[in-house]
Order: sequence, then structure tokens, then C-alpha cells
Amino acid sequence: MAVGLVVSMAFALLIGNYVVQQYHVAYENPDHARIFAVGSDDYIVGSWWDKDEYLSKIPEVEAASRFGYATMGSEVAMVEDQGFAPVVISVDKSFFDIFPYYSLVEGSLNEFTLYGKCLVTEDFANKISKDSGSVIGKIIESNFWPEDDGDPQKYEIIGVVKNFRNTLVQSNIDVIICAEQHLYYAKQSTPFTSIGAYVTLIKAKEGSDRNELQDKVIAVNSQNYNWQSKWQLFSLDELYFNDKQFFFNGGSKSTLQMLVVVVLLLLVCAIFNYINLNMALSGKRAKEMATRRLLGASQKSILIKYIIESVVFTLICFILALLIAKALVPMMDELIIGSTNGAVTSERAIHLNLGLSLWNILVYLIVAIVIGILAGIVPAIFASRFAPIDIVRGKFRRRNKMIFSKVFIIFQNAVAVVLIAMALLMEAQMRHMLNRPLNARSENLYYIESMAFSKGDEASPLISSLMALPQVKSVGIGRGVPSFISMSLGLPSPEGSDEKYLTIHTIIADTTYFRLLGIHPLEDRGIGAQFGAVWLSRSAAEAIQLSDSTEFHYARNFRINGAEGDYIGGIYEDIPTKNASETEQDTKSAIVVDHLEKLFYPNAVLVETIDESKGTERAIMDVYQDFCEQKLGIYTESGHGYLKPRLASLLDPVKKGMRLIELFAVLAVMISLLGLLAMSTYFSDESTKEIAIRKVFGSDVNLETKRSVKSYMILIGISCLIGIPLAIYIAGEYLKRFAYRITSYWWAFVAAVLIMAVIALATIFWQIRRAALTNPATELKKE
Repeated sequence: MAVGLVVSMAFALLIGNYVVQQYHVAYENPDHARIFAVGSDDYIVGSWWDKDEYLSKIPEVEAASRFGYATMGSEVAMVEDQGFAPVVISVDKSFFDIFPYYSLVEGSLNEFTLYGKCLVTEDFANKISKDSGSVIGKIIESNFWPEDDGDPQKYEIIGVVKNFRNTLVQSNIDVIICAEQHLYYAKQSTPFTSIGAYVTLIKAKEGSDRNELQDKVIAVNSQNYNWQSKWQLFSLDELYFNDKQFFFNGGSKSTLQMLVVVVLLLLVCAIFNYINLNMALSGKRAKEMATRRLLGASQKSILIKYIIESVVFTLICFILALLIAKALVPMMDELIIGSTNGAVTSERAIHLNLGLSLWNILVYLIVAIVIGILAGIVPAIFASRFAPIDIVRGKFRRRNKMIFSKVFIIFQNAVAVVLIAMALLMEAQMRHMLNRPLNARSENLYYIESMAFSKGDEASPLISSLMALPQVKSVGIGRGVPSFISMSLGLPSPEGSDEKYLTIHTIIADTTYFRLLGIHPLEDRGIGAQFGAVWLSRSAAEAIQLSDSTEFHYARNFRINGAEGDYIGGIYEDIPTKNASETEQDTKSAIVVDHLEKLFYPNAVLVETIDESKGTERAIMDVYQDFCEQKLGIYTESGHGYLKPRLASLLDPVKKGMRLIELFAVLAVMISLLGLLAMSTYFSDESTKEIAIRKVFGSDVNLETKRSVKSYMILIGISCLIGIPLAIYIAGEYLKRFAYRITSYWWAFVAAVLIMAVIALATIFWQIRRAALTNPATELKKE
């Protein structure tokens, strides 16, 4: 009983803290209800020019600010001969009016709008301050967003901003520059085309109607953008719980809801165990209660005694639970953050923190006392309502017929069956996704995602150094691999189509990269990997209704990151464009092959190796690190690894979510079995007299064992009848999250029933057998 309550309270503490943290960030701004991000049904993004449009054309807009990333740690910055790779954001000065609690600890915002001025966070200030002195006036040299190629820009530090900790803005920010310094955008001859660079935040005037404001934003955007998109406003809490934004920290509301429901169920099961055993012990304490009543104790005093005992017991369990929760914080933080199905990366997540302030402790104590009262009040009422004469006559014992116990056991085991079934289902879904066919090569390929070069030919020294390794056979440069294609093109749809544009997920590649992808050709038009060749997936070719007359037209539409299509090289079998855990699986893709020197921001290096050993990996990464240090002066961490396990790692969020459910399933089974064990122990003791009498009249050990086992198995059967339909519903809802999902999973529910039945039988059997083996003469002598 104590074990179940302690463990469930520990997890309730962890999950409760995490949920409170999430909602605190979502609603941290006092004006959150009138601060909005402008976005569409596809992405929460905007362009550089939107801010001024809203301020000048919409009277309800009180303030507006852009927020964008100038670099996400891919550009090297020099400060007094020290090299760094800072994460740099750009905002308008008004950003600090919209979020006044993002304050400066040193310096001033007076010169922030001037060209060449910047702010740094406290953490970055500590990095660049050699003597722990002030960093105001220091110069940062870097091309964060250069106006022209040439010498690095110089940014003077004019202020230090308080660190972003557990707030909407990500904690890894190092440098803040003014958005107006991005002259690259200001000089664009065709505005409103740089979608993805910024998100525009607007603060509405007090009393403004959200729907009217949204209508005016839609009207402005409809004039400025030449495509159809469902523009809308997102309040700060909606922004936080939205997986279509990448600018700010975020959370998964569905994960929070799942965690809250499961932990509450575990806590309720543990409380039921406590009530259950207290109810059972009430029978053993009947004489004690009768004696107290005969000595003058009132019904109310017995009620209070029970409740006080329950509260004291719960407080002791709470102290132990708090210690366990503190020890489990790292493990639970990793599992919870990893269980968001990709909606929130670890960089954007608010990490679990077990609050131990005086206020937190007070709240915990109040909750523990409430749980203690709830857990003790039912047994207290049950024990206090009997008169001493009822107990003397045995009336108490006759009424104590396991009614509450049976209800609690059924509930607990139903929860356990659901969680076991879901754990089995999730394991099956994971195996299904891991075995999804790529229709491309994945063996003996080492993948490096690199921002160390902005043009393909800048990677030539790296290619030469890698080719000098005996473990390396060839090296290709490109961008995008099956299951992870980060770029797409919008092509005009064929006549008569309902959609105006078709989205084609596009890979760019030099000739070696194209060969190493190892796609499965269905039609080769004799061009192969010739420069300017565009290869289409089967579904892409069908979607554009490719024909001899449209071939040239569509090939010429492929202009992306420097790669230019001239001919259709062929058609290949569909490859996955997204990882297997995505809700949508669009298989329309293309590969554009072009000269290495023409490729712009090709961020992937594919290395063909002779094996997949650790030694080969170390040799490759040593070369890559040397290349970064020679070219940039500093090594910038990159995503890397052998391709097959690298692609499998994309499923880590689902895998950690699965581990979390498995953990809860184990806890649910443990709590249920503790309840079964306690109750079977008590009722086997209570039933020994009945068993002894039946044995006198001809019954035997096996018959009595079967009789008792049957009564418990009926309870388990009822639990399964309740739990399995619920598990089937939850499984269906869970699988809707995946476009690539299993279709036959009935066996998981059968297995859950069998597992629960076997474990339950093993738990109660030895107690039942012990009661059945009791010598009738020994037992009847007690009477």
C-alpha cells in the first residue's frame, strides 16, 4: 500500500510540476490575450515588411515587432581574437515594449536601432569576458546577415539582456541585433516574398475585438501575397502550443493531457489501494472500535481518528515521494521532452524542474493532506457507523463482503489492461515504422549535416581530405535524404486540378550524391545524372501528368538553391519525404542534379564507406573537425552519423513516448498487484473458517483453490471487459497520429488480457493455496 502511494505521488509531483511550468510560460505575459503572432494554416511565419503594413493600415495595432533568426549557430563570430558560433536573433526595439520583462541588466536600448549595434545575453557576456568585467563597448565581428560579400560586419555591444530561462524565447540565444539592420531585405525589389525569415508579433489596443482584428490582417495580407492561404492570428498560448512554429519555445498540449490523465489514474489507483486495505483492516480493528465506543468514544471521534491516521500516513508517503521525485527528474525530463512526437525539439522545450520553494512545499503539503483526507474518509465512515453490539454479534463481519474491494480491484486492473495493451501496440507501431521501406540506399553511408559552407565548391577541400582516407570510397554534396527532405517547390497544378499549386519535396545533389542516394529507377530517359537532370518520384510524375509535351516546361520550373533543371532524367519509385511518425506522408518528390559549384547552401555530406565501424566514424569526424577549424576558426557541432541509424533516430520522440507509457504500464500493474496481494492476503485469512467447514463436509484442497481462484478471475474478466473497449478506442486515436501505421493489432488486446491474467493469478495463487491447505481442526479450535 505504502509503496504504491509513494511511487504514484512521486510521479504526480513530477508531472504536476511539468504541467504548471508549461502553462506558466504560455501565459507568462500579462497581456497574452492581446498579443498575437500572424501566420497561416501552414506555418506561423511572416515577412520582413509585414510589421510596417500592420502599423500603418490597422488602427487597432498598438505595437508590432519582427522576430527572426539571423543565424542559428552556423556563423563564426570573433571577439578579441576569440572564436564563437553564437545564436543570433533580430527584433525591433518595440519587442522590449511588448515583452517588458525581458529586461537589460546593463547598458541601454537608446542606440539599439542604429546600424552596427547589438545586445548580448548574460551567458554570452560571461563567455566573451576574459576578466569578468563589463562587455559594453566590445566589438563582435561576423557576417550574420551581410549586406554585401566582403569584410565582416562589426557590431558594438551596447547592452546585456537578462538570460532567457523558462520563458517563451529560447534559452540558447546569444546575440540580439535590430531587425532594421537587415538591409538585405530592405533592398528587395519584390517585397512580401521572404516567408519563413520572420514572425510578426502585434499587440492590439485594449478593447480590440480579435475577430475584427483578424479580418483586417487577412485583408492586408490578401493584398500583399499572391497565393491563397488561410491567414489567422495566434495568441501567445496558442503560439506556444503549436507545432507549426519554430521561433519560440513550445510545448505539446496532447502530451500534457496524456500525462495528466495517466498520472491521475495511477494516483487514484494508489488511493483506492489505501482505501481498500483500510476497509479490510476495519474488520480486524472491529474489536478495538467496539472497546473505544464502550469506553465512551463517540462516532465522530472514531471518524476523526481514522482521518488523522490517514493524513499522517499520507504525509510520510509524501516526504518519501518528494525524495524519489527529486532523484527521477533527469530521467523524466528526457522521457517527457522526447515524447512530443517531434512537435517540440529539445532546444525548444521547457525542461522539467521540481520546484522546492517555500510556496511549492506549502502547496504540496496541502495536496497531500487533501489526499490523506480523501483516502481515509471512506474507511472512517465505514468503521464509525457500527454500534458495539453490531460487532459483538458479528454483524460487521457479515456486512464486510468485499463490495468496495471488488469495485477498486476492477478499476485498477482495467487501467492496467489499457496501459499494457497500449504499450504492446506502441512497440508494434515502432517496429512497423523502423521497417518502412526507403526505396533507396542506407547502408555504408555516413551523413554529416553541415553549415560550414554556403556554396558547394567551398566543400572541395573537405571532399579531398575525406577521399584520402582508406575507409572512404566516395563523397557527395547535396541537401535532403529519404525521410528528411527540408526543401520544397510549389509547381503550378495541371489544368482542371482543384489545387492551384503542387508541393514537390526537392533534393539537390551533385552527381556523386545522386548516385549514393541509390534510388530505384522505374524509367530512365538516358540522361542519368547529367547536370540539369531532374528526377521525379512516381507520385510526382503522376501528379503533374508528365508527358512529352510538358516535360521541358516542368523541368525548367525546378530552380532551387542554385540547382537548375533542364531535362527530366527519369522517374523513380516513391521515397518517403518525411519521417515515419509524421501525420501526413506526401510522397511527391524530386531530385535536381547540378554542378557542385552551383549548389547554394547544400547542407549535407554523404560519405560512402567500406564499413560502419566506430573507427571509420572517428576518422571521418576528425577530418571534418579539422576542416571546420581551418575554414571557420572553430568547430561547429553538426548532426552526423551512419545514415540508417541516423534516420531511425528521427523516431526517438515516438520511442521515448512509448517508454513513458511502458513505465506507466509497469507502475499500473505494480499498484494493481499490490492491491490484489493485500486483499487476497486479508480475505484468505478471513475465509479460512469457511474453507475449514467445507473441507469437513467433503471438500478438498484443489476444489477450494479453484473456488477462490475463480472468484478473482471473474473480477479480472470484468476488468478486461471494461478495459479492452477503452483500449481499442485509445489505440485508434493514437494511430491516427501516423500516416504510416499498422492495420492489424487485435493480438495486442488479447496479449494484454493474458498478461494481466497470468500476473494476477501468480500474485494471488500462493495466498489462496495457503488458505486452502489449512488444517480444519486447527482453524475450528479458534472458535
